[in-house]
Amino acid sequence: MTAKVRLEWLAMASVDSARGQVEEAIARSYGSQTLDVGAVSLESEAAPGFAGERGLARVIVLSGAVYVTGWGDATADGEDVLAFPGSPQTIAVTPGQRLAFIEAPAIAAPVGNAPLVEITVAFAAGDSISAEIDIGSAKVVGITVPNGWTTADLAVSVANGAAFSPAFDQLGVEQLVKVGALTAARRVAIDAADFLHLSRFKLRSVLNGAAVPQVAARTLTVIIQP
Repeated sequence: MTAKVRLEWLAMASVDSARGQVEEAIARSYGSQTLDVGAVSLESEAAPGFAGERGLARVIVLSGAVYVTGWGDATADGEDVLAFPGSPQTIAVTPGQRLAFIEAPAIAAPVGNAPLVEITVAFAAGDSISAEIDIGSAKVVGITVPNGWTTADLAVSVANGAAFSPAFDQLGVEQLVKVGALTAARRVAIDAADFLHLSRFKLRSVLNGAAVPQVAARTLTVIIQP
């Protein structure tokens, strides 16, 4: 199954508003393209010249979910941007710039206009387990892992009273979020249905079943749907 994306190229111009202030507004469209995005990275066409005006790319996901890269200054650290239906992404681009798309695992989009909420969680230097996270009845739909992450995946330990125990699925397999080695920050989409049991929990950095201490302090971002 593939995701479907519409990419629009837009130009911005300064206009005088009714309040007597100069504001930016969409001046004209430079066309669009529809992409079928699968598990292999797919590049867009090159951005047009925009005739000297400030260029924008608007990404509208029609179905599925995708990661987007190549977003220029807005993500200079190389972080992937997660996009899904009902949440268009708009960003400044330069002439000739291309965006790259790859399909993300199915995620739960926000209900109605409710925004996703980001919660930061820290790993201390030398630790392989994070501070506690309490999301109540919310659902986890993604995690952003920073650049510099010591190569490891993420496992989950759930609260059992005052103690925390590793989480397993019904087949007895420990639940993992695959991260591995990074050369830039990465946002990982999560199927909320896999982690509906989470309320109070901690994240653990592990690889092949063994704990992996982070060589320096790291801050991750857990993305939840209230």
